[in-house]
Amino acid sequence: MRNVLTFFIILIIFVGCLYIATQSLAEERNLFKAYLKVLIETYVPTHTSKNSNLKILEEKNNVSVNALEAIKYLNVKSSDLNIIYHKEIPFEYNNTPLKITLFKAPFLKYKGNVLELGNSYIDSFQDTLLIAQENGLFFSVPSNLDENISSTKEIDFLAVPVEHLESNIIDFISYLEFFSMSKFGLKDILVADNKLYASIIIEKEPRCFTNSILVSQISSKLNFEEFFSINECINQYQSDEFNAHQTGGKMALLDENHIVLTTGDFRSRWLAQDSESYFGKILKIHLLDASVSVLAKGTRNAQGIYVDQTNDKIWSTEHGPQGGDEINLLNLNDQNTNFGWPIASYGGHYGNSRIDKDGNLYEIRTREIYKKFPLYKSHQNYGFNEPVKYFVPSIGISDIIKINKSSKFPDSFYIVGAMGRPDNSTDQDMSLSFFKWDQNQIEDFQTIPIGERVRDFEVIKEKVFFTSESNALIGLLE
Repeated sequence: MRNVLTFFIILIIFVGCLYIATQSLAEERNLFKAYLKVLIETYVPTHTSKNSNLKILEEKNNVSVNALEAIKYLNVKSSDLNIIYHKEIPFEYNNTPLKITLFKAPFLKYKGNVLELGNSYIDSFQDTLLIAQENGLFFSVPSNLDENISSTKEIDFLAVPVEHLESNIIDFISYLEFFSMSKFGLKDILVADNKLYASIIIEKEPRCFTNSILVSQISSKLNFEEFFSINECINQYQSDEFNAHQTGGKMALLDENHIVLTTGDFRSRWLAQDSESYFGKILKIHLLDASVSVLAKGTRNAQGIYVDQTNDKIWSTEHGPQGGDEINLLNLNDQNTNFGWPIASYGGHYGNSRIDKDGNLYEIRTREIYKKFPLYKSHQNYGFNEPVKYFVPSIGISDIIKINKSSKFPDSFYIVGAMGRPDNSTDQDMSLSFFKWDQNQIEDFQTIPIGERVRDFEVIKEKVFFTSESNALIGLLE
């Protein structure tokens, strides 16, 4: 009887502490949302922790240090609204001479992570590049960057106007990490029917997160409205391994009436195989009423997506666990596409596997997690779709794009980006990789290291633009 009474006392104390913590989080969230607009409008702090305005705010307002750190990155200085020529990287792919030109973009440096500076996504509207940083800052940049480089390269600054597009995105955000942590925040942008769609992670309930899409008419002031949100959410404190890195969020235009959205599992792995859940899926969403259906399941964290409308196929790139990044191909005529996660993967579980210097994967398969999520090294043998290519070790695979045959490019080919990090890079990290798709297999795969984390692609008139998040750069391939 005494043991039972002790158990109930401990349980009551635990529930009480949990309630207090939840209330504290709710108060912090509401406080942040209530103050942030006023603070941004009133103060324009510089990018230094010694700024006097920040000290004033900290002393006179009940705002956390984390909130102040987030606020100071939301003020764009006019002196940063420019483009600076950086360098060129010439190379050949299949005997075709190509060139990458890199441009510094100071307005993309509004982020605090040293190894990931300028995390951003790119699309285009009427020959203008639209770029969104993951902390919710939006910019427009003319696409004729190459036409403004001086012949001698002596003039670094390009005579192109960069515009900061104000927005109301803050109306949909109620947690600090959106602005200050790369795990959360904005996940992609997409232009469709003269509108800008923004894929973000929202806090649906206190510390319970989900994928959402906002939409706005394109103008110098973006007035977003909610377009789509997944009704379910993942509670940070009720999930054993909550991780906002595994959230997907990439979008693509499927046809004139639909877009595609990738979702991750927030490391609640079983949801990727749960037919009742929209997590760990590739979704088809109607542009008129936001009705949704599942195109594929069994995805972990798809970071790139390209719709090949001519061939009724969708290409996707997938972040694997410890190894096992994938390039996948979805046939739109198939009804039961399943990429296998977390039952099948060519990677291993973090903390329960390792990859040696030669790229060999070793797994401790006696661990409990492999009983739940076995990560079989065949997809097909267990009824899943095999990736068309996988990478061990992982390369931090990002976006994928197709370049069609034209006067500039004698053959069509695909490009995938890779992120990775300089402190654990492989020969395919921080690179662009090129390949052809012939008779249902990858051919002529070639990697061009550029020393930059490549995040997102956009094609305008045979020019391939991309964002790089190592040093806040915009890249141009032609």
